[in-house]
Amino acid sequence: MKIKYIFGLIAIILLLSISGCNDAGEVVEDNSTDNSVSGASTTENQNTDTADQGENSTNQTDNNIDVKDLYDQLSEEAGLNTGDDDNNSEENNNTTANTQTEYIIVITNFKGDPEDLEVKTGTTVTIMNEQENFKHVVGFRKEVDGAYSGNDAIDDWHPLLPGESYEYTFEEAGNFQWLSKSNYPDTTGEIVVTE
Repeated sequence: MKIKYIFGLIAIILLLSISGCNDAGEVVEDNSTDNSVSGASTTENQNTDTADQGENSTNQTDNNIDVKDLYDQLSEEAGLNTGDDDNNSEENNNTTANTQTEYIIVITNFKGDPEDLEVKTGTTVTIMNEQENFKHVVGFRKEVDGAYSGNDAIDDWHPLLPGESYEYTFEEAGNFQWLSKSNYPDTTGEIVVTE
């Protein structure tokens, strides 16, 4: 899928580059025609041509800006990393040092992203169902004596249709498990809550 976007992006850039070259070529052709006229009209035409070249230069600059914007937009839609994503990943790495008060676990392809978390008390964790055409029933269980508490969730079980979410704020330290009762063994993870 990303390859299609990349080829499309290259094709658009080439088309825009070629169209910019054609505009410059037209100006050159106009200059050669205008130079064949004699006297004062030649001077006027040269001044006009200089102004036209300035406009074409401005248009080419606008085209370059549009190409960059288009490139960034298509790259984002294709899920490709851009320079801004590097800054975002650095920010994300810094926020994993338990300074966040909210986390989101997104369920897709019967897995959570992220699967495991380490958070401080007072942190809100949201489980979001992004699994197409599938209802997950989610909840959190607390570890008691080295095991998670049977079928009981600490705040009941919550059915989530695609696009729906459920959140819970952890007020006490301990080890917890989030899971979906979907019978898919990968739709689970652990949450360590520290003070």
